[in-house]
Amino acid sequence: MSVTVRSLLELEDANLTLRTGVENVENVVRWVHVSEMLDPTPWMQGGEFVLTTGFRLTDDALVPPYLDRLAAHGVAGIGFSTGNYLGMHEVIPQALLIGAAERGIPLLEVPIDTPWVLISEYVSRRIADEQNQLAQRAFDAQRDLTRVALDAQGHARVVTTLASLINGWAALTTPMGRTIAASNAASSDLLGELDQDLARVRESGSVASVSGPQGMTSLHPLGGPLSVRQVLIVGKTEAFDAFDRIVIASAVSLLSFASEQRLRLTGQQAAAADVLGATLLSTTATAAQRAGAAAGLGIGPRTSVQVIAAMTAVEDVAQVVHDVFSPHEVPTISIRDRTQTNRHIVILQTPGAASDDVVTLRTRLGEDTRIGVSDATLVVGLEKARRQAAVALEHASNSAPIVAFSELSSVDVVLGVARPEDATAVSRTLLAPFDSFHSDREEMLRTARAFLEANGRWEPAARALGIHRQTLVKRIASIEGRLGASFDSADVRMSLWFALQERDTRSI
Repeated sequence: MSVTVRSLLELEDANLTLRTGVENVENVVRWVHVSEMLDPTPWMQGGEFVLTTGFRLTDDALVPPYLDRLAAHGVAGIGFSTGNYLGMHEVIPQALLIGAAERGIPLLEVPIDTPWVLISEYVSRRIADEQNQLAQRAFDAQRDLTRVALDAQGHARVVTTLASLINGWAALTTPMGRTIAASNAASSDLLGELDQDLARVRESGSVASVSGPQGMTSLHPLGGPLSVRQVLIVGKTEAFDAFDRIVIASAVSLLSFASEQRLRLTGQQAAAADVLGATLLSTTATAAQRAGAAAGLGIGPRTSVQVIAAMTAVEDVAQVVHDVFSPHEVPTISIRDRTQTNRHIVILQTPGAASDDVVTLRTRLGEDTRIGVSDATLVVGLEKARRQAAVALEHASNSAPIVAFSELSSVDVVLGVARPEDATAVSRTLLAPFDSFHSDREEMLRTARAFLEANGRWEPAARALGIHRQTLVKRIASIEGRLGASFDSADVRMSLWFALQERDTRSI
């Protein structure tokens, strides 16, 4: 039980008398502070019971600012010693009585024959007793939480026991806010208002506190470093006290350990997913083998998927992928690419649900990592998605480390699928007629590109090249003569555009 001003009045042999502030006698006394200074607040933290003789209060004008400073600092009360000894006040000054009453400060008169050490020892002893009681209560509570945590439904019983211990409510949720277990007082309305706070916890991995009309609420991430497995949400109508904070911390530790054990991707799980995933992606596996692998991975025939291809030197890719996507409840399968060192294939079972997490994944895997992302598809189109991710990965670079297949042009796709030596051979064959222009070769290539970029419109192409329209007409006619074909043909335009794009890619 806390020490209050009222308990000081009940202290035997102290003979203290309350002179003002009866409405605040339940103020909690955090410590006894002895001071004769006119401004003792630099050495106070709030909640002190100030003992003084007031011998520096030699003028009534000094009293109001003295009391204002103490009140602003949250003083619990003042013990004013009176008596006929060495300049002490024989009675409490009227200005002090009036000022303390106006400010609601409990003012106690301390007789000259009352030892101050009697008061300070009493407060110290009571605080020590309170701390011992708190420690014992907390120990008992921790023991109760540990006992119920060992139950088959341990996580649910920890939640309900915690709510009872702190006289509040509690809920265990997924990082996205789906309720796993809750005490009776944790209504869906209360949890539904915490979406933004849950987002903060997911992104930062740190505790979030919220105060509002319903009281105090705190959200605690559960799991290991950089991996929010679940969230413990705790609330009560008043502020959490020291006992509440100790008990909540114990529950967080127990539930974090349990969630990490239960939800962390184990080496065996990663290895099994790697083998089944490789079978699922294999072009030589039978339909029955692929169906069996999909069933083992929890993928149904109507499951939507998306594929990520990542080139990284990190070895434990599966664990990093799991830690990044699991807070958003996105199931993942990580597979080592058997055809290329350091390349990994990741299958996401919730396409597009966590696009920002791809950026986080690349950050966790390191700045040298490059990533290609496929379009979303049903599982029957998984092989197509794998090829898309591989093509996108081919176009990823240090300046653009993450590339989505949907961002690529048709030429990019063709260049990504074709073998580089084949694409180069085709390009050089298509551009060979330009060699006959000799010194004007590059200028004529620029002319052809500008004309194609302008979709065959004369004026925009001429402006882009900075030449007269008739000059452009003559150049195009000359190019068509060398090619033996007209730019009016869509095939000619597409073939020449492909060749120019391949040439640019090769020169980068």
